[in-house]
Amino acid sequence: MTGKKKENAREKIMKVAISLFAKKGFDAATVDEIAAKAKVNKALIYYYFKNKDDLLEKIFDSFMEEGLIRFQELFSKMESKEVFDSSERVGEMMQILINFMMENGELLKIMLMESIKGERDPFLEIMERQTGKDLLGLVNEARDKGITLDKNITQMWVTEFFTGSIPMMVYIVYRSRWAKFFNVDEKILDKMFVNAFDETHIEHHRK
Repeated sequence: MTGKKKENAREKIMKVAISLFAKKGFDAATVDEIAAKAKVNKALIYYYFKNKDDLLEKIFDSFMEEGLIRFQELFSKMESKEVFDSSERVGEMMQILINFMMENGELLKIMLMESIKGERDPFLEIMERQTGKDLLGLVNEARDKGITLDKNITQMWVTEFFTGSIPMMVYIVYRSRWAKFFNVDEKILDKMFVNAFDETHIEHHRK
């Protein structure tokens, strides 16, 4: 098996696992089911991952790595704090984040479910593995761009997580249902969310 085929097989296993974990829950989904749906030998799963927990950790890490890349691309578009002065510009930047979150909607559902269960907390696990590395580098880059962040590091993470990350993730999880309930186009609902986010979380960064 070539390197490319190996990578494709690994990605397929992760993709199938995300789908099953989101549908059945992490505990209920089995390695046998993942292997069957991915159409691979179960031994191949254990070739790439130590066990089901390791598979989930690798999925979270992959999400975080891609997220950091997207955020870095986002920051490269920001010339200065002036990005927050235009509602149109804020909407443009927010849509980039919303699109990324939507691409990972099933994974966000898994993260929220696992965190609420209390047996593990994907958010803290990611923080523990990333803090002091790329995540802090991203924070420094944001400050260099003139974005206002709390000086106290704990307060900063509390602000970013509870008024920024969590509202956006919950919105993505419930987006389709709310659009259907209110009988509005999802793009219109996105604009409503962006307006609310702009007046709360983004407003904090304008200070």
